[in-house]
Amino acid sequence: MSPRERIEQALKENAEALRQIPLPPGVAEWVAQMVAAGETEQILGLLKLSFLFGVQQGMIQHHPPAAPPVSGLRA
Repeated sequence: MSPRERIEQALKENAEALRQIPLPPGVAEWVAQMVAAGETEQILGLLKLSFLFGVQQGMIQHHPPAAPPVSGLRA
């Protein structure tokens, strides 16, 4: 499966969840402006950030951060 097919499948499988996530005001218009202006590098940067955040979230879910050590001292 190509990267495009994987992304399209993920969008389809998560369509309802994605609809429920609000974006800050103006983001949709900003992205539309970038698309219209052909700002491919900027759009790819956003996709890379999204991928990076997803990888980080997945790592946290599979390997939660360890709790800090508990000191033997009591207040």
